[in-house]
Amino acid sequence: MDELTLTEKLILVATALLLFGGHHVPWRIVPWLVDEKGELHRVLAYIYGVGSILAGLAAWCAHLGDWSWFWRVGLLAFAAGVGTVLPRILKREAEHQAKEKDCGDYEQALKD
Repeated sequence: MDELTLTEKLILVATALLLFGGHHVPWRIVPWLVDEKGELHRVLAYIYGVGSILAGLAAWCAHLGDWSWFWRVGLLAFAAGVGTVLPRILKREAEHQAKEKDCGDYEQALKD
């Protein structure tokens, strides 16, 4: 591997700082971003983390003048995001339907 340029080293440091800094941002000052523990919702944390990595990759691609890898990795990140978020959506929907059924059963029991 060739020696990294100063710009490439700065991109690596900036990416690491974005990820490190994300752990220390007071997310709880924006209530809808956090869960009941005051921590960033998991999906939002995933988005922040992957976005930070993609920002570093975008800077590197801009530096090299070659965006082909950005689009490839971006598509992989998107596919991973769908694979992460879709099961959560399906699980919430199943839980919602189960609660509706339970409420209906309870109402029916009260009528009987």
